[in-house]
Amino acid sequence: MGEMRFMPLSTFVEASFWNELNRKKLNEWKLDETPQSAFATYCNFDQESSSSRLSLSYDAFCKESALSNAAGVTAVSGRMLVLNTLVSFKTLDRKRLLADCSDELKRVISSDLLKDQNNFSLLTTFCLTLFADLKHFHYWYWNCVPALLYPHNLKMISEVSEVDDTMEKNLHDMSRKFGGSPFFLLGFGECAPLSQLFGAQGADLDASEVTIVFSDPSTHAGVPGWPLRNLLAAVAYHKRSWCRARFIAHRANPSLPSIFLHIGWTRCANEEDEWIGAGAVGWERSQEGTLEPTFVDMSSSFDPVKLVDEGVRLNLSLIRWRLVPEIDLQRFSNLHCLILGSGTLGCNVARGLLAWGVRHIVFVDSAHVSYSNPVRQSLFELGDAIGGTTSKAIAAAKRLLRIVPSVESVGVEMKIPMPGHTVAMQDEGSVKDTVEKLESLIKDSDVVFLVMDSREARWLPTLLCTAHGKLAISVAMGFDSYVVIRHGVTCFDGDSEANTSHTSDELLIPGNELGCYFCSDVTAPGNSMQDRTLDQQCTVSRAGVSMAAAGMSVELLASVLQHPKLGLAPARIGEVDDTASVLGAAPHQIRAFISRFHQMTPTVRRFERCVACGEAVLSAYRKHGFAFLLRAFNEPRYLECISGLEQLQASAEQLRIEFDDDDDESVSLSS
Repeated sequence: MGEMRFMPLSTFVEASFWNELNRKKLNEWKLDETPQSAFATYCNFDQESSSSRLSLSYDAFCKESALSNAAGVTAVSGRMLVLNTLVSFKTLDRKRLLADCSDELKRVISSDLLKDQNNFSLLTTFCLTLFADLKHFHYWYWNCVPALLYPHNLKMISEVSEVDDTMEKNLHDMSRKFGGSPFFLLGFGECAPLSQLFGAQGADLDASEVTIVFSDPSTHAGVPGWPLRNLLAAVAYHKRSWCRARFIAHRANPSLPSIFLHIGWTRCANEEDEWIGAGAVGWERSQEGTLEPTFVDMSSSFDPVKLVDEGVRLNLSLIRWRLVPEIDLQRFSNLHCLILGSGTLGCNVARGLLAWGVRHIVFVDSAHVSYSNPVRQSLFELGDAIGGTTSKAIAAAKRLLRIVPSVESVGVEMKIPMPGHTVAMQDEGSVKDTVEKLESLIKDSDVVFLVMDSREARWLPTLLCTAHGKLAISVAMGFDSYVVIRHGVTCFDGDSEANTSHTSDELLIPGNELGCYFCSDVTAPGNSMQDRTLDQQCTVSRAGVSMAAAGMSVELLASVLQHPKLGLAPARIGEVDDTASVLGAAPHQIRAFISRFHQMTPTVRRFERCVACGEAVLSAYRKHGFAFLLRAFNEPRYLECISGLEQLQASAEQLRIEFDDDDDESVSLSS
């Protein structure tokens, strides 16, 4: 009656597929171009005006058992080839790929696989080739749904006709009987699994005795869908005596009835040669009918918040692809950071933490944004300075949310109590509340950055970090110099291996024995803000020093986080150990002198009489709590007495006097 036509499957890719592809490519496949297993679906109830869809969604990467088993939905297993460059995508040998798919189909059909009803889904497969530009969310893809050109000279023996309502209902019931199977067999008024046709039971069946039913995704009234092509090839291969067969294209759309098909074909003299030499088609055509890939720009379709997160993850995941495969990025994303000071250093530290994927940041500061701030403090702009009432901490937290909306950023306006800054009696209650709030913030944090303007402002946070075993990193800068110090972390588990100070390497200082910011001091911190001129009140430094100092502090944290002992990572005296972590060294201190462009990494052991981390000071705080702190605020010299510095100073003074006496005696003798 006429030449056979088939309606090809058109690939329909949901946005959720691209989201999942991004995640898989970044975190699992990386540079691997090995074909990946994938699943798609087609259904037999699409509307007549639509295309015959082969749908790919987020579940394309799941196991087949996790796919939808809704009535009329058929799962298709295939593979996906994700290329690393656009050039390799465009120059891929697609003829060879189609030939490989054809050979695989022939293997499936010629084997005994079709004697099992569960294997008929193998007759429809696909090979999706694609390139993903994850930086711009641009995607190029070209799908192949291979169909064997076998048997030859397919033709319609009779006109296509619609099934009646009774048969339509029976088809629906029979499909449910076989669990929604896309293929089954009708014969002698009964239905049976299609596998019987290819087994011993169907060996002697004549083509006139049976009708083959398949789930048809076609949306054209008189044209069957693509899955019929390989089903025909399987029937013709196994039933060498048949030159015709009857089919029902089963559809579940009331406006698009199922159809009867009576199809014939020509047999060749040498059937085996015809089978071996059978070609295949399958590369998808564009809407214009040309053989070319499809381009998709998803940048405007994704949630902007997710786009930002994907962009940050992209940069970090690329580190794992080749440079540092062992890096543990979760240690950044799970980290809770407290930044004490929201000025020049605090702003730049926060930007560095964001870039490493840190998503929990709390700012603390008591100052307000002034007109001189925005040019140096990277989280502020002119609008924040107008009026002079905008809190630095709150403004910095809000600005982080504008940069990365998914970040958990909080600003706390707080003036940290300091030694030498006397607390009036009427203010003691509010100061106590402040201390308790600060202590709570430190307890809830994993790492604390001390980036305040004055030395004495670092004392209380240093004491609290030591008391609660938190990693603290101090950053300070001068006009042309800066220092970054990671404080030693106290370990309270006496049995912990990490807490032991014994090591066979005398040059390696354990992490719990490293000095803090105050360990080199021989006097207690006092009020350094009194009697300051304008140039002394402001942080005056070379323009790039703050960025270099903040960057170094963030990178020091990164190295510590990748060390097996984390905050308890040891530091070496002398040359640093650049193999200490997967990111290199984790030094105790970094001191830089910009005028000479020189940098050094000294290591200092914890000072037992330190006014901030010494055991005597910690014991006094644990015993007396706020009463001890209040006295330290009002009487800075009290810290020298408690810590033992006063005795040390007296000993040093006595030693100096003795030396002076020796000098005087020497002079008198010589005279």
